Amino acid sequence: MASIWLKSYETTKSWTFVAVAIPFSWVVGGIIHSMLIFNILSPIMWGCIALSVISISTICLLILHLINQYRYNRRNGHNYNLREKFQLSENIRFLKIVKWVSATMFVCNTLAVLLKMD
Repeated sequence: MASIWLKSYETTKSWTFVAVAIPFSWVVGGIIHSMLIFNILSPIMWGCIALSVISISTICLLILHLINQYRYNRRNGHNYNLREKFQLSENIRFLKIVKWVSATMFVCNTLAVLLKMD
């Protein structure tokens, strides 16, 4: 969220996104889990859903990294205060680490799904 709302992230403390995202992820996970338990979802469909979710999350992280890198490279034209500069550099540093973790998880999960579909 700090990548999107760089100027107002520190001053605005809204838990609405967290309050919606966490229950939503639990509900979706519960639905998929129950579909697997009751054999409603075939292994091929499960693999397609898993690969889709993995791909979307990896793409979102890469887009966030590109947005932050673009902002950082164009900071000369913008008047960021010290707090915003620090937040931007922390976002880039964190996303560099997460980018490689996400790429590793993408490869490992893709291999696991492909092996499970045999």
